[in-house]
Amino acid sequence: MTSGSKARSPGLIAALLVIVSMQVRSLLNRKRLVFLVVLLLLPPFVTLMMKLESRNVLRDWLPFVPQAYLVFMLPILSLFHGASAVADEVDDRTLGYLLMRPIPRDVLVFGKVMGAALVTAILASFSYALSHQLVHWKGSVATMFEDGLVLDLLGMIGLIFWAALLYTTFAAFLSLVVKWPTLAAIFYVVLIEIGCCY
Repeated sequence: MTSGSKARSPGLIAALLVIVSMQVRSLLNRKRLVFLVVLLLLPPFVTLMMKLESRNVLRDWLPFVPQAYLVFMLPILSLFHGASAVADEVDDRTLGYLLMRPIPRDVLVFGKVMGAALVTAILASFSYALSHQLVHWKGSVATMFEDGLVLDLLGMIGLIFWAALLYTTFAAFLSLVVKWPTLAAIFYVVLIEIGCCY
């Protein structure tokens, strides 16, 4: 057998990028994305309503905006994306096909989790940036740079990316270990995240 007829396995980085892009496309083509976008537009909408109501109400709401994203929005979003990263392959009966590919299993799972975390982080970051801009808008973009608010925004977006990776990994792990990962993740969000923070 010559080396030309032997099937070449893709490089690990190339395989990882293909799996991440497939996972991102899969998550963005779902019907439940509409529900998640509505959920993510809720904090900017509440922020806008409070800003139109009065400045005092907005000042009281301001400390809860980052906490609302890190304690409630990110776990819920990660629950939807992370649990479906592996569980949908089992439900659709495509896991066997994926495991037959010349890609190591850990790269496969890591790529699916990274794709889910990337979609989660981008959606949550967009929503947070919109809320942040609504809270701090003073009529011009120049005031955002003068007050150092852009650095605060970038720091929070970085934190959102890390938290999305951790929450999505946890949700994907639950989907591998527990029979009903969505139920287990909801209990986690309600009892641990929200219960400990409020």
